[in-house]
Amino acid sequence: MKRLSVATLVVAGFFSSQAFAVDTLADAFKNGTLKGELKAYYFDRDNGTSSADITTFGVLLGYKTASFYGLSMGTTFQGSSSPFADSDGKTMFKNDEWGSGGVLSEAYIAYKMDKTEVKAGRMFFNTPLIGGSPSRVIVQSFEGATITNTNLPQTTLLAGVFSKFQDRTDWAGGMGTFEALDGDHNKAYTLYAKNNSVKDLGLIGQFATISSDSSNLGINLYYGEADYKGKFGSVGYNFAGQYLYADWDKFDSTDMIGFKVGGDFAGFSSYVAYSSISKNDNRKGVGRNDKYAGFGNLTQPIFTKAYGPYVGTYTHDTDAYAVDVNYDFKNLNLLTGARYSVTQRDSVASGTGVNTRSSYDVSYTDFYAKYRFSGTLKGMCLDVCYLDVGKDGVGSELWVKAVYKF
Repeated sequence: MKRLSVATLVVAGFFSSQAFAVDTLADAFKNGTLKGELKAYYFDRDNGTSSADITTFGVLLGYKTASFYGLSMGTTFQGSSSPFADSDGKTMFKNDEWGSGGVLSEAYIAYKMDKTEVKAGRMFFNTPLIGGSPSRVIVQSFEGATITNTNLPQTTLLAGVFSKFQDRTDWAGGMGTFEALDGDHNKAYTLYAKNNSVKDLGLIGQFATISSDSSNLGINLYYGEADYKGKFGSVGYNFAGQYLYADWDKFDSTDMIGFKVGGDFAGFSSYVAYSSISKNDNRKGVGRNDKYAGFGNLTQPIFTKAYGPYVGTYTHDTDAYAVDVNYDFKNLNLLTGARYSVTQRDSVASGTGVNTRSSYDVSYTDFYAKYRFSGTLKGMCLDVCYLDVGKDGVGSELWVKAVYKF
């Protein structure tokens, strides 16, 4: 009887530690949480040879059940429409904004025991090497499975596998749907770790791999980042470093290194950054293409990227610099700033336009502002960005984004 009593107490303690939110399945649905976003985006783009604009309206509705014996479910629906788009706008923005319809971007089931959670299905995902971009009306999503553990102090460990990807549009006027990763890629695997156990120091490490395909784009990616933030009286400062190594199946390996130094005082904040990508005679950089390091348009870890429309470059034999200055008018809920970044490449690169030159520099000058409403309009945010492309590149872009979250 004593042994049975002890066993009973142990089991009871184990189950109570699961922090069950509800006792019945019906209550799990009744006590779920609902989130939503209403969006209105206006983009005006000039790429040097043509120009166009587009206005897109969007909606995001998400629901997650309460925990029922560790189990939960989540769904998120996204929809968009560009009712005033003309032929120029449809052509210019077919890959990012012009795509009417709806898509179930999240539909997953999760199970959590203690500090370990397993999730499977469609989901939003955000890491340096695999991530869906939220910069357009439709947020990119993935289909796969992840397992996350936080048992170690101030540490998050994650392993994931993904087989499908949902883009913003289908490039033909429709909504993006879940399709196999990059043509005939079957799966992408990743390991991710984040640690904040040392005061003021953040560490990130990630590995991602995708098998080779008919385009010989099989690649193993290794990424590391360290960011130290401190205070000297009322002055804040931070130092950051990053390293990205690309091990190609069919090409020479390439690596990238970057540094960033910043500070803040009395509402002002600023940083300077530098990055360099090694030379590679086989003309392959540290990412699957010139713009992104991994899978999904959020994979932009480089410190020297521009603020909005342009993310920088991951092409071989490239040096880049960036400086950002902004001021936070806290009493007005307004943040304003400017960023200047330069990409310098010495070798011939594939492509058209400026990319065919034996050497060229491209500069990006961003002016941006964010305003968060209060009072009866609390939850609404207005984000404005204007970009000018200079030196050997030409063009400009204006983004005006209004979002109401509830």
